[in-house]
Order: sequence, then C-alpha cells, then structure tokens
Amino acid sequence: MDDYIYGIIKENGVNRLRKVSYPIKELFSISDYELCKSHKYATCFNSTYSDSLCSIDVKQLASSENERNKRKAAVCFEHSIKEFEERYGDRIVAMSHRRGGWYGINWKFNDDISFNINTNFGFGSCSYFYAIFMYKDIILAPYSFYIKFFYNLLNSLK
Repeated sequence: MDDYIYGIIKENGVNRLRKVSYPIKELFSISDYELCKSHKYATCFNSTYSDSLCSIDVKQLASSENERNKRKAAVCFEHSIKEFEERYGDRIVAMSHRRGGWYGINWKFNDDISFNINTNFGFGSCSYFYAIFMYKDIILAPYSFYIKFFYNLLNSLK
C-alpha cells in the first residue's frame, strides 16, 4: 500500500506545529469475520451515504473480489489510524481520517489560541469542511468548503 495518514501535531515541549505522515500498513492475515463486520470507512466520496461499509455475510464477501479489497483497505486503515492516534495522542491537531459522517477536532494550542476543525463527508446531497482559527475567542480565520454532489443535483433536476 502506498497510502498515508497525514496529520498536524504539536511538538513536545514547544509551541510549534508539525506535519507528519504515517504509512497505512498492509495486513496480510485478516479473518473473514473481521472483513464482514461493519467499518466506519468511506470508500467512495462521490456517492450518497458513503459513510461506512455495512456488515455482510461470508457468501457476499466470497462472491466479490472488489468487495473483499475494499474491506481489506478499511481494516488496514482502521488498524493504522489506531496506531497513529496511540502514537501522537492528544498532540493531534488534525488528521486525514477517511471516516464518513460527522467528525470534529477542537484543539487548544494554549490559553489564547485554538482551532476547530469539523467535517461531514458522505451524507445526503452535500458535504462540508470547516476550520476556524481563534485568538482569545475572536475568530481570525474562518475557512469553509461546501460540496454539492453532482449526482444528486442531476437527480433533483428530474
């Protein structure tokens, strides 16, 4: 796998942020039971309700190599993100998480400076990302990006 988790972390002992990358490790022995479970992992960012892989039975898993590969990627990602979170813990300011649905990180750099990052990927006809940089409870740099899915726009015009 040539995929990474990217994060912004606070360095120990200094008030400085640093970008890190953590490789998503390929796991070679994953049980069918694990693959068939539900996974909070977005596999497709351009379709409605792509927030997770629902649980399936072993027959469904055996009938589709594509399904098996998506689920293997989800398990590898979930394993690696857990390692990433254990390694950096409360020093994480933001990270690429590939989780569908609502997700947020509220982080205080110190008593005066804070960040608020929120996402909603894969629900309904749109997704959003916003980040707010605050100094002493004053919003200095709001940033947001709103995505209206093209597929849903076409369906709403019918």
